[in-house]
Amino acid sequence: MVQLTSGARLSRDSSLRRVIEAVCACLLEAEPVLTGMDQRVGDGDLGISMSRAARSILNEIDTYPSEKTPGPVLRTMSATIRRVVGGTSGPLYAVMLLRAAVVIEQSGESTAKDWSAAFTAAVDGVMALGGAHPGDRTMVDALHPAAVALQAALAKSGGIDTDQALKAAVDAATSGATQTASMTPRLGRSSYVGDRALGFADPGAHAVGLWLAAIRNALNTQA
Repeated sequence: MVQLTSGARLSRDSSLRRVIEAVCACLLEAEPVLTGMDQRVGDGDLGISMSRAARSILNEIDTYPSEKTPGPVLRTMSATIRRVVGGTSGPLYAVMLLRAAVVIEQSGESTAKDWSAAFTAAVDGVMALGGAHPGDRTMVDALHPAAVALQAALAKSGGIDTDQALKAAVDAATSGATQTASMTPRLGRSSYVGDRALGFADPGAHAVGLWLAAIRNALNTQA
């Protein structure tokens, strides 16, 4: 558990809290879609797992550390997910948040470039833990291109145009998820159904595009 040095908590009007709440709302709304997708190609529990994580985070968010220390916020979210979400999704999302937290803590800042580096580290963590790579038909097929696109777009704009960089990430994730429909699964939730998954996008990859879009929309709303 994260040890706090003060009683400060995540304020209701902070950008970080609004982004977290937007992602949670997105995943709750997407539960039936993700469930339907996963029933075709997996074990059918992705929508439930994502909504369980979202509800638990929203229930506990008032106890999360201050936005002035975003690293500990990510660590606490990771602990929430690790506790309430089983299967494959829980550990993967938990390690994503932990890897991102480490980068943010080490940088000591939270610029767009810092968050991009944290996202790249998070994706690397998923690949290391799950063993998946682009082309294996998993969430990595949305995560990896999104991380690359985000980093490239920020570099091109000198880190200034965050919205366009996020748009590039969302577009890359959405395209990557769509492409999974033509991939034979080698790892992940669809690996045991083989060619029967062809023609249907990977639900885990689809979820990535949804929550990245929610992040972008939340930041746009606050601008």
